[in-house]
Amino acid sequence: MKKWKLHTVDGTGDILPAACATKYEVEERVLSVFRRFSYRAVETPVLQFYDSFEDSRIPEETMFKFFDKEGRILVLRPDITTPIARIMATKLGDQLPQRLYYSGKVFRYGKGQHEFTQAGVELYGAEGALADAEVVACGIEALRAAGLTEFQVELGQTAFFRSILAQCGLEGEACEPLRRYIDRKDALAAAEWLRDKDVPDRLKQLITELPSYFGGPEVLRQIDRTLLDQEAQDALSYLQEVYDLLVAYGFGDVISIDLSQVGELDYYTGITCKGFTHGMGFAICGGGRYDALAAGFGAAIPAVGLGIDTDRLVTALSRQGGIPASCVPDVLAYGCGDPAADYAAIAALRAQDLSVEQYLGGGSYEDATAYAKARGIGVVARLEKDGSATLHDLEKGAFYKQAHVESTYTDYDEDEE
Repeated sequence: MKKWKLHTVDGTGDILPAACATKYEVEERVLSVFRRFSYRAVETPVLQFYDSFEDSRIPEETMFKFFDKEGRILVLRPDITTPIARIMATKLGDQLPQRLYYSGKVFRYGKGQHEFTQAGVELYGAEGALADAEVVACGIEALRAAGLTEFQVELGQTAFFRSILAQCGLEGEACEPLRRYIDRKDALAAAEWLRDKDVPDRLKQLITELPSYFGGPEVLRQIDRTLLDQEAQDALSYLQEVYDLLVAYGFGDVISIDLSQVGELDYYTGITCKGFTHGMGFAICGGGRYDALAAGFGAAIPAVGLGIDTDRLVTALSRQGGIPASCVPDVLAYGCGDPAADYAAIAALRAQDLSVEQYLGGGSYEDATAYAKARGIGVVARLEKDGSATLHDLEKGAFYKQAHVESTYTDYDEDEE
């Protein structure tokens, strides 16, 4: 036997039927919200040219790279937002605004997990607080539709942080360590990094205090606006506007502000957001505004988007007791011995939006009933050659007679046997 024949690759795993049913149900609930917000589905290839991601925020060492027969470097897509930016720049840029949604696998080398499922929305060609609030609201509605009850979505503002850095004369790649310290709320490391920099003390203090500016809109009032130039003040006002819109939409209980959420400075250009829930050490969703992304493919189109990590969402739901799906069928059909008649009757039951499993075990009706009980199937349908059926509700112990299987379940007449 080959050494790895019975194993999955590290960082991947099989999803068995019960868990898969739950995942697909969660995905469908999320995607149904996207559709109701008027977003349209789009797909991108799993195989991408490395060039598409060479200037992205995704570290090269986390990408799965290999070569095609022409010697060109390919990658398994490490995200879906970047390929959609390419689509917008090359195929849809003259039809704005565009509301697109996606769902699919992405692949990155990481701690413990190398492949995961993302579902998200991308709004291209729309600027302003209404557009940003729409995308965040869509994400919140999707989390709620999936069944998540305990979560918080935090809003940040990259433009505010970038403006402060510009005031201090701190720009470019040299500021990346400081950005990381602030983003992970490490005020001590940020203060040490700033210690020898030629920056006014009051601005140093403001930067190192950013991790403490977390909560409701009151955190914006705590900032001394006299320290800020007009660009930084406008960025805070814009954040307040997006926050107020989301409160007006009815999301005040799940929205908060976090000024340490600064995102990648070479990627995000404005509002950012991250969603968290209890018991999870990572964000279950995230996004923001990235007006410069499509420009890398030759078209300057403003954009804002949000992605949900479906696998993490399913895990969070399981911990909160909100698993919404089962792979157990509604009905077990015990045939009459005439394959054509059985198939017609089962098809009619399935047309009533019931999941029906045909009993293939052989033996008696009692054997079929025992099988249904062992599987957790609640109803056994005993099919007859004349097109009638008797449905046995195993939980209630009741029998319902159908003259024809085409009649609906609610029309069944109880028949004592």
